[in-house]
Amino acid sequence: DADVYHYAPAAMAVPANRPVSIRFVDGDVLDHTWTVFDGDGVTVLANLSVAKEGDVASGTFTFAKPGSYSFWCTVPDHKGFGEVGTLTVVP
Repeated sequence: DADVYHYAPAAMAVPANRPVSIRFVDGDVLDHTWTVFDGDGVTVLANLSVAKEGDVASGTFTFAKPGSYSFWCTVPDHKGFGEVGTLTVVP
């Protein structure tokens, strides 16, 4: 879930090389994204976006490489306001 400038949960663990279904819900009236980046902070590994309160976005993603990845909202200023989290891919 995304609420004003935070995710719930802000930390997630998923298995490597297995499809993972993510359901992303907007908890307020602002646009939000849940965007997972590779270690370079540029390459997008997964992305979901919602536009208004109650919107739901779903996707199934497979993360091949174990490690720790950052996710954040790509709407301008949201990351700076603290809308960030960590995705841990475990072997």
